[in-house]
Amino acid sequence: MHPETFSHQFPQWTRWARGAVIRNCWRLRYLPVRSYGFIWTMMVWYMIWMSAALPVVFAITWPRSEHVLQFAAVSILAWTYMVAPKICQVRREGETWLYRLRSVLIYPTGIMWTTLVLRPVRLYGIVTFLKQRWTTRQHGIEELTVPVGVHDLPPEAGVPALRPELEAVT
Repeated sequence: MHPETFSHQFPQWTRWARGAVIRNCWRLRYLPVRSYGFIWTMMVWYMIWMSAALPVVFAITWPRSEHVLQFAAVSILAWTYMVAPKICQVRREGETWLYRLRSVLIYPTGIMWTTLVLRPVRLYGIVTFLKQRWTTRQHGIEELTVPVGVHDLPPEAGVPALRPELEAVT
């Protein structure tokens, strides 16, 4: 689901944003106005555009908005640290306590990446949704990465057997 390189992340998010616009337009056209799906879609659209407008408002009203921006930054950071322990609710095989602790501590970095870098990419995808094409698959599907040594493991090791023709799809 997640790209292996950063160069694939931006086209992927652009493609996802464009697909979301198409699905949301369908929902707004065909769902009853009083349905949960319609209301939720309207709320999501409102939040997307308000989150895009707030930085502009902060820039226009600077320095009066400085204290609001500081409060928002502290609130977002505090919120991410309050939500981060939810990562630990599901225990996955092979995760050590140190790995889980690092995941909790790095969670705010991921939120900041999504907010500051990927949100503009998403907005670009929304505005340009009519340019829908395969953005990440111009030259076919990405090559599958097969971990080194997978073929050396016996089937009882828990690794599903791979068919040789699926080893590297180009």
